[in-house]
Amino acid sequence: MTVPHSVTQSVLYIYIYIYIYIYCTWGEIVTVGVGGPGDGYPVLGSVGDFPSRLVLHSFERETTVGGGLGAAECAKQKRSVRWCAFGDKKVEVMPGKPKLYYFDGRGKMESVRWLLTAAGVEFEEEFLKTREQYEKLLKDGVLLFQQVPMVEIDGMKMVQTRAILSYIAAKYNLYGKDLKERALIDMYVGGTDDLMAFFMRFPFLSAEEKEKEHANIIQKATSRYFPAYEKILKHHGQDFLVGNRLSWADVHLLEAILMVEEKKSDALSEFPRLQAFKANISSIPAIKKFLEPGSQRKPVSGDKYVETVRRVLRMY
Repeated sequence: MTVPHSVTQSVLYIYIYIYIYIYCTWGEIVTVGVGGPGDGYPVLGSVGDFPSRLVLHSFERETTVGGGLGAAECAKQKRSVRWCAFGDKKVEVMPGKPKLYYFDGRGKMESVRWLLTAAGVEFEEEFLKTREQYEKLLKDGVLLFQQVPMVEIDGMKMVQTRAILSYIAAKYNLYGKDLKERALIDMYVGGTDDLMAFFMRFPFLSAEEKEKEHANIIQKATSRYFPAYEKILKHHGQDFLVGNRLSWADVHLLEAILMVEEKKSDALSEFPRLQAFKANISSIPAIKKFLEPGSQRKPVSGDKYVETVRRVLRMY
């Protein structure tokens, strides 16, 4: 007996709706809208690294939905957003790995690398090595304030380090459980930022200036910032700075501690709670791996990094 086409189509629709519902519930797909009707068949298109469990169900045909682009057209335009369409529904897959645009060194992007790592998020990087690369970004209008870092994430081209970090922290549940915790995290991150500001300018100093600044960094860290965090940990009575789980504040402080220790290996000798804090956060699997050789963590910025930044940004 031949099964009517309408029955076959209905079964396919039901199957795909159930599949998408499950994926939307536990995966990374979000429904972005309803457009006009399709061309009569449920269609799944794929572009780039479309999730394999959906690629298995892809059809030969493709359609545009609600004025959208078909998969092949998206690929032709090198768009990063992938979507599948069935009937009159359009389901968009959030863009793949975040892409970081910066120099091959620490600078302001290093904290972004740390936070993405802590969140368990893989990322790609495009290193600025020539003035032409930078000018192309300017010409394309993706550097809102004509500055890097810039991060492509979730279809956005984000600039301003603080905004980038806040977005990542909020998205990946590293920003506290309520407004009060978020305020504490902001306060602690702000304090750590003040300490890390010394490191940002350090590579660009003269040899004589570096000698003086080295001592200044150690003095500020051990007399102002580390005592404050030692006190916070004592009063809070937890393994973390805020609440009882990992937050942006913890990741940021560990980054700063390790940078200080690069200049003075026993900088934590008088701070037992910070020593325990360092051991605890460093043992988190994703962070532990990030601290191993061969990761995307950048080494101390040297002369090559400084020369590249100066040349690309024309800091002469």
